[in-house]
Amino acid sequence: GLPFALAVTDIVIPGVCPILGVPLDKPTGAKSGPTDYAPSLDRIRPALGYVPGNVRVISYKANRLRNNGTFIEIMQVAIDAARLHNVYGDF
Repeated sequence: GLPFALAVTDIVIPGVCPILGVPLDKPTGAKSGPTDYAPSLDRIRPALGYVPGNVRVISYKANRLRNNGTFIEIMQVAIDAARLHNVYGDF
């Protein structure tokens, strides 16, 4: 039920995941499912659908992390991780 208006030329696969900064795996055609660092199509604003300007390629792992959490939940996880690893001192 989402809009879809993409052409192959609208999809650019970078060498590195723009979120996690890890190299993206090269597609192998394996049928065992995607790896954490396989390229994955992400809708920047999910409600807008798959249209030019609203998609990017990120790692499958980053896409899973973004998929299930609200902005607040993702920030809570990030703050907790920073606390656990004492990245920014005490909060």
